[in-house]
Amino acid sequence: MKTVTPTVENEDTQVHRLLWAKANPRHPLWCHLLDVGAVSLSLLPAFGPIGDLQNIWIAYLVSLHDVGKADPLFQNKVPEFRDSLIEAGLEMPVATERFRHEFRSSEWVQRHLNQLGWRDSAARVVAQMLRGHHGDFHASGNQEASDFPERFALWEKVRTHLAIEVSQTLDLPPYAADEFRNASTAGARLAGLTVLSDWIASNPDLYRYPDLNTTIDSREYWFQANELARKVVDQLGLLARSKNPLVTSFSDVWPELPNLRPVQRAIEDVCNDGVGSGLAIIEAPTGEWKTEAAIYLAQHWSQQGESYGTYIALPTQATSNQMHSRYSDFIRDRFPENDRPRLLHGMPWLMDSDVPLRGPETHGEDEHDLPPWIVPIPGVRIWGRK
Repeated sequence: MKTVTPTVENEDTQVHRLLWAKANPRHPLWCHLLDVGAVSLSLLPAFGPIGDLQNIWIAYLVSLHDVGKADPLFQNKVPEFRDSLIEAGLEMPVATERFRHEFRSSEWVQRHLNQLGWRDSAARVVAQMLRGHHGDFHASGNQEASDFPERFALWEKVRTHLAIEVSQTLDLPPYAADEFRNASTAGARLAGLTVLSDWIASNPDLYRYPDLNTTIDSREYWFQANELARKVVDQLGLLARSKNPLVTSFSDVWPELPNLRPVQRAIEDVCNDGVGSGLAIIEAPTGEWKTEAAIYLAQHWSQQGESYGTYIALPTQATSNQMHSRYSDFIRDRFPENDRPRLLHGMPWLMDSDVPLRGPETHGEDEHDLPPWIVPIPGVRIWGRK
C-alpha cells in the first residue's frame, strides 16, 4: 500500500499556534499535544507493544487526542482568548449545544489516517480510542460541516497544520496500517496510554507545563517536554518494579489468620499448584475474608513476574476509604520499603494527605461524569466512584 506523511500546501500560516488547550494557566494547544506525546513515550515500557506500530507512531497518535480542540466551538469557551483568533481571520461561531472536542478529534483523525493510506479497519480503532479518551466512547458532536461549510473547511486546514507541526517535530516516518491483528488489545492499550498520558500532562502540580518555554522552536520544545516527562514518570514510580517478598503459604501474607477459611485454603491450594496469572472470580459468603484471599493471590502472582503494583477498585467512596485504611496497615507492616497506598476518588484529601491539591486541568470536560481526582501515583491504587 502507498504510504505518505502529512503535508499541506501553503504552510505559511501560523494561526494554529494561537490556539489554547489549557486555560488556567493558559497553555498552547500545539504544546499540549507534544506534552502528551512525550509522556506517552516515557510510559510505553509499561504498556508493551501496540500492534505493529513504532513507538514514534504511537506517540503521534496519542498526541492527536486533542486535535479536536482546534475548533471554534471549543476555542470560544474562554472569551478573553477569542480576539486574537478573530484578528487572525478565523470565524468563531458560538456553540448552541454542548461541544465534545473528543468527538471532533475522532472524526478528524479517521479522515486524516485514511488520507495517509490507512485502511478503514485500522483507522477506526484509533478514532474510537480518541473518541473515548474522556471516558465516553459514544461521545457525539454538534454543528457539523453542513452547518457552516466555509468555516468548517478553514478549521480543517488549521487542524491539518497542527498535525504537520507534530509529525515534523517527531520526524514521523511514512507508515500506513491495514488492520490491527487484535483490534481489541491494540485499542485498549492505546486508550489506556492516552488517558494516563493526558492526566499526567494536564496536571500542573505533577507535570509543570507552566514552567516550559512555549516561545521556542517545536523541536526544542519537544526536547524539553521529553526531559520533563521522563522526570515526572520516574518520580511517580510508574515504571518501578514492585518488591515482593517470597510468598508460599497464606500465613506468609496473613500471619494473624492461623485458621483458614475454606475459600482461603482453596486459593492457597491453587497457588501451590502453580496457577498462572489471569482473571479470578472469588465467590464465598459474607465474612469469609474474600478480600484477604484476593490480596494473597495478587501477591502470589506478583512474585511470578514483573509487576508495577496493585490496583484495588471498589464501588463507593465509603468502601474505598475503609480499604485504604486496612491496606495501608498491611503495606506498612509487611512491605515497609514500598510506597504506601494512595486513595483516588472525588474527596481523597479527607483520608490521604499525599494527594495533590488539584487534579488535571481538562477544560471543557467538567460536564462529564468522571471522577475529578484521577491522579497517577506509585504503589497501590484504590479508586471508588461516588
